[in-house]
Amino acid sequence: VVLASSQKTVFASLGVKNSKMKMIPTGVDVSSFRALRGVRQAVRQELGVSDDVVIGFVGRFFAEKNLFTLLESFAQASKCADKLKLILVGTGPLEEQLRTFCHELNINDRVVFTGFRDDVNRMLSALDVFVLPSYTEGCPTALLEAMASGKAIISSNIPSIKEIVRHGKEAILVDPYDAEELKQAILLLYNNSNLRAELGHNAEKRAGVYNIHEVCGQVLKLYKELIHSAD
Repeated sequence: VVLASSQKTVFASLGVKNSKMKMIPTGVDVSSFRALRGVRQAVRQELGVSDDVVIGFVGRFFAEKNLFTLLESFAQASKCADKLKLILVGTGPLEEQLRTFCHELNINDRVVFTGFRDDVNRMLSALDVFVLPSYTEGCPTALLEAMASGKAIISSNIPSIKEIVRHGKEAILVDPYDAEELKQAILLLYNNSNLRAELGHNAEKRAGVYNIHEVCGQVLKLYKELIHSAD
């Protein structure tokens, strides 16, 4: 089972036959994210970002997540966006380096590190824009959760992401190696609340494809097929 069709190429290069591969994406409980929209203002007050346009990342602080580029782009965008804030939800081995980099960029007062959270759905409710600038991904749960939350999205223009969201439809897709392009995408959504709303609406609609009940049905169907073929 592969999470994205682009992964089939990798396994094919290792000798796995196409007939032995099945694509089934990650699933999320869409309803659990829709149910928490009413807590948005309370969570924003808790995080100290009540009056700001908030972008956020959720995930592990690992090199492949490309967070240093995100901080660099955010710092540049902040120079012409007084009400822009960044929330980083998660932790990992790069956390201290990321905090140091924030200090070097003089954006400590603009960036909130929440640490590990087991209430990601609440954290997502506080965001205006979800950002995932990874160099590589499979079928990222955080992206699907942001879609279920109805968030405008900025993400990497890489094969696995392009299978999930479309540029200009559910997301703004950018080159993960281009800090300037990411900065411009941040400013575009900072200055355009209508576009944020449109992307968020489209993303939420698209999230239905990844509803956990639909995905579990695909998994059960595959097991039944395998059991039948074994007979």
